[in-house]
Amino acid sequence: PLFNPMITSCDLVGDKFWCNMTVLKSPDFELAEYKGLSIAQPALERTLEEDVAETLEGIRQQNGEMNPYGDDDVVEANDILTVSIEGQKQNGDVWTTIPELTKDGMLVYVNKMPALQEHLLGMKVAEVKEFQFSRDQAEVLFEGLKDDLNGVKFLVNIFMGLKVKPGPLDDALAVKVGAASLDELVKNVT
Repeated sequence: PLFNPMITSCDLVGDKFWCNMTVLKSPDFELAEYKGLSIAQPALERTLEEDVAETLEGIRQQNGEMNPYGDDDVVEANDILTVSIEGQKQNGDVWTTIPELTKDGMLVYVNKMPALQEHLLGMKVAEVKEFQFSRDQAEVLFEGLKDDLNGVKFLVNIFMGLKVKPGPLDDALAVKVGAASLDELVKNVT
């Protein structure tokens, strides 16, 4: 047996004990030859170089210069925003299935939310825009959502924004993030 037996019923009649039990035992099979089999490797969608470049760009973004929006600034892909998003069903009820959709504002990294990005690009602070997500966008943005978003209108309001100017990719940046040099940073990322 693999484990202790599991007793499903038992009975004592006079001086005789009866019980039913389940016993798990090792399966009977013959292991086929498996050494030397070739297994097809899945095709990588990205190369190591692309991953390294993306990671280094992320480090540049995180350690770049951030400046508050001016009067004439519009949303661009690398910006960070504080926005409110409200969804309204066709009957006017507010759609509040996702707690992050609040009037108090949420932080949005524009380039991290492609489904939302196309609706935000070009907007200014205090501008309100109404839009609807396509089914594909909704599935990406609200993964696992059971509600039907058909006919739900979204209103987005930008409270404030930060323009992010990526830092230079140099030894000073590497030291700032704990590496001795840019070469060491690239080696650590790889």
